[in-house]
Amino acid sequence: MPTFSHPAMPMYTQDHAAYIRQMHDWHNQMAHYHEQHRLFHLERAKHFHDMMGGRHGKVISFERPNDTAVK
Repeated sequence: MPTFSHPAMPMYTQDHAAYIRQMHDWHNQMAHYHEQHRLFHLERAKHFHDMMGGRHGKVISFERPNDTAVK
């Protein structure tokens, strides 16, 4: 089972420029973390749906709409 590391939020420092860079990096890491987590759960849901033979309800859409994609 894959593991996901949740990056810690940076601590505030008196160097405002460094803090802004750290926060920017942290937000990028969090976006990547959430995307990995979402894809993992969609993969598990698809596996479970296939395991059930696709009998339960309509097929779930596993694609994310283009306008909400993380860049």
